[in-house]
Amino acid sequence: MRTPNSAEPAAHEHRLWWTPGTRGRGVLFESGLVCTWPEGDATHRQWAEQVPSRPVMFFYIRSDGRVRIPERHAEHAPALIAALAAADRRLAPFAPPSHFRPASHPPERPACPPGAAGGRSHGPHRSVDRAWDARAAERLARIQRRY
Repeated sequence: MRTPNSAEPAAHEHRLWWTPGTRGRGVLFESGLVCTWPEGDATHRQWAEQVPSRPVMFFYIRSDGRVRIPERHAEHAPALIAALAAADRRLAPFAPPSHFRPASHPPERPACPPGAAGGRSHGPHRSVDRAWDARAAERLARIQRRY
């Protein structure tokens, strides 16, 4: 993934049509161009097709202006935060603390409580870590036969 090049001037002026107090969407392009709009107006792909530069990141804007940097862009989070904040001061981009975990350490998994059988944890909800077990293939085949 290429990050936006702030040394190059954006090919176009930023298109900032999102208004605070409403939910929105946006696209950050390689040229540094940022486009934002109210959530119902268009999809990310529709906007990406209208600009000759390649999109770097699609994002959602919360009504208070916060923009969460997706996990898949964690490596480039500081550059993306800087590009969005420079384009529109009303935006408050942030990366969750999990983005800044050292790359050499694998993510920690929650400990499964003792006696958790069948992938169940403390409550009636299935544990994400235990969702695929020895009988999962059988359950999947049963579901596929229904449809």
